[in-house]
This record gives sequence, C-alpha cells and structure tokens, in this order.
Amino acid sequence: MKLRWKAAIGNLAAALFIAGPAFAQDPAPAAPAAQPAVVATEPGSIVEGSTYCAACQAAAEEGGDEDAPWELTNLFTNSSGRNFLADNGFSLRGNLAQSYVFNFAGPSDRFNGPVTWTDRSNEYQLNQFYTTFERVTNTEEKFFDIGGRVDVLAGTNARFVQAYGMDLQWAPNNSFYGVVMPQAYGEIATGKIKTKVGRFFSPVGYFGVNSADNFFFSLPYTYQHGEPFTHTGTLSTYTGDNFSVGAGVIRGWDNFNSQNPLASPGLGFLGTASYTFEGGASVGFVWVYSNEANQNVFVDGAQQHSPRFLQTFVYQKPIGEKMSYVFQSDFGNQTKALTTGKSAQWYGINQYLFYDINDKWTFGTNFEWFQDDDGFRVGGFLPLTGLQNYRGLPLNRVGYEGSFFQLTVGPKWTPNPNLIVRPNLRFDWFTGEATNGGGLRPFDDGTRNTQILLGTDVIIRF
Repeated sequence: MKLRWKAAIGNLAAALFIAGPAFAQDPAPAAPAAQPAVVATEPGSIVEGSTYCAACQAAAEEGGDEDAPWELTNLFTNSSGRNFLADNGFSLRGNLAQSYVFNFAGPSDRFNGPVTWTDRSNEYQLNQFYTTFERVTNTEEKFFDIGGRVDVLAGTNARFVQAYGMDLQWAPNNSFYGVVMPQAYGEIATGKIKTKVGRFFSPVGYFGVNSADNFFFSLPYTYQHGEPFTHTGTLSTYTGDNFSVGAGVIRGWDNFNSQNPLASPGLGFLGTASYTFEGGASVGFVWVYSNEANQNVFVDGAQQHSPRFLQTFVYQKPIGEKMSYVFQSDFGNQTKALTTGKSAQWYGINQYLFYDINDKWTFGTNFEWFQDDDGFRVGGFLPLTGLQNYRGLPLNRVGYEGSFFQLTVGPKWTPNPNLIVRPNLRFDWFTGEATNGGGLRPFDDGTRNTQILLGTDVIIRF
C-alpha cells in the first residue's frame, strides 16, 4: 500500500507540474472567457448541481435572454404576452440526446468495455429524453421564497442513475431503456441561504447527470465509476459575493430509502465549499461520508456495510478571452471493503482545456488518469447495485487493479440555441492486473487493454 501511495503522490505531482502554468497565472483583468459548459440555473454551479462557480448565475443574468433556447415554457404565453408559468417563476424545459459510437475493434458483445452511458458500440442509442419542471427561489427583493424541481429521464442513461427504493420498480425486464426521476426536491430560501429537501444531483466532480450540461457526451472514469450520481436528504448552502459553503445530511450514495440490503443503512454527511477569485478563476471542494455496501456478508448472509469517504476538488481558470482550463481530482476510500477485510481506494485526475473558436464552435480536450487500487470500482454493470432487470456489461468483467487512462478530443457545435452537436474521438487504455479469475481484460470482449472510439451525439433542446 505504501508503494501505491508513493505512485499516487508521484502522479499527482506530475499533474500539478503540467498544470503549473495555468495555476501560476495572475487573474486577468479582462472579463473571463465564456464557460464551455452550459451555464447552470442556480448560483454556485457550472454543471447543474455542482458547487464550483458562484458568479455564473450573475454572469448569465447580465447576458440576457438573446441566446436562450426556445423552451416548453413559451407554450404558456398568451396573446397579450403574459406567461402564467414564467410570471410566477416557473419553467418547463427539456432535451433529447441521441448518440452513435463506432468502436474500431468491433467487439462481438457490442459493449465499449467499462465506458458507460455511451456503452454500446456500433449502434444507435437514445440516451435521454429529459424534462425539467422547476421554480428557482429568488430572495433579491424579498427575504423568503419557496421553490423546487422535478426531473424525469427516459432512455439508455436511465440504467446508470438508479436510486434504491425509487427507480427500480420502473425497470423493464432485460432492457437497455428505462425511466428515472433523478431529482425531486423542494427548496426554501431565506436571505442568502438555500435549503434543498428531497432527491438531488450530487455536487461532486465536474460532470452532471443531464448530458446536455456537459461539454463531452462520453464520461470520464472518475464520474462514472468513482462518484455518486444523486443523494436523498437535505443540503443547505450559503452563498456570499464570491464564495459559498454548504452542509447536509444524506442517505448515502444513490439511495432513496434503506429497504434494499445493498443500500446505505443510515445517514451520511455532505459538505461543499467554493471560492471565486477576481478574473473568474474558482476552486471548489465536496466531501461525502456515509456507510455503503462492501464485498462481505455476515454468517447469516446479511450484507455488510462500512464507512466510505470521497473528496472531489475542482479548479477552473479562464486563460485570456478564448481559453479556459479545468483541473479536477478525486480521492475515495472505503474501510473493510474487500473480502480480505482490507480497505479499497480509488483516486484520479482530470484535466480539461477549452478553446472558443467563435460563438458557435468550441474545441475541447480531456486527459484523465483514474487509479482503482484494488479493482473495487471499475468494471461490470454497476457493481453492488443489483439492477437485475437491466442489460449492461457482464458482471465477470471486473477486478481491474491498476490505472485507467483516457484522452478525449473534439468540438462542440451549437448552430442555434436549440441544437448541439458533439463529435469526439476517444482513446482508452488500462495498465494493471485483471483479477476476475478468467483473465478478462477491460475492452474488446475481454481480450484487450486498449480501445479507440469515434462517435457523436445530437441534442435537441426544448
């Protein structure tokens, strides 16, 4: 374990050295470059639900509605120009995301290894039909306000955003498609404090559940295998002029209630903090602590649980007027997670560089290193979730002790506010040992440590 820690520290030091020029630059006095990700709908976020950009909402409001997409809310505008929903602070919107990914190896099982969401090779996927009904709280002119939000996701991505006790009953048998409700919460705002109660996106990391809010349509390993997607509980956030802090009580990772033996049996902690510097650079932290299922059972066959801790860190910085840089790191640890009684650890680094070519084209690059020390997180179809009704990567494709790397490059084209096209080229490779008994490697029907994917998706916003 000491050698693994030394290797991890060495990799982190190397990544920081590479990222050094971006960190070292003084904040530019000019206005920050436009964020490549879709601007979130709540203060303190880049991707909806995250906590890393306290100035984003204000910037969006200054920009006006000139480039806003047409939304379903507009259907409620009457002949006099009044809109019942908008006039009362409500909005109804959605998007349709669909993709096709070509795998150069042409695996016979048609799975892109442990790459999830866009997991099927050489076939069309309707990834998500996503709808949102929301009322954003606003206390600029009053001290108290009430709002909330409900999201519904239908499509192939639904398999990966399940919560115990909420979504499994909607699962069709042996299907790639499903329906989930990834968010359903009420929100109370008093002054500068907002409190969510219900099920909401986890604020960890840089990516989000709604694919339309991400720059790339394919996911990094840190997000798909190292982080929770949603929490159920409460989260209170105080937002100042250039910072935010938050704390809440949750029912663990991706859990609505604790009836399922694999679900978290008790309450956990969720904490957030962010700070935005002059010039637009920002930092954000998220901490998650809860008891989660491990690989062990008691003598009577009951599932065992043990403490799990996750920390994510995100640094973002505009570089001049057209470029922006993002650095993200994750560290996760679960005590007594393995059948040997030992702890499991996973950690990684993501780096992004975006260049705004013009107001319709942005080019992006993402390089990632993700370390699964004990083969506990990556592989199989959502290990430890018991989603027997859904189809996914076979459960014998697990136990990859080592490092996963991926390099993704490609543009994001927005010809108009209601249409987004995201072609990209992705390289995946694994260095380490396969301890699944059959010696199955992660890619190409279990025969290779590498794969190359070329794909695109098209998003229609409404």
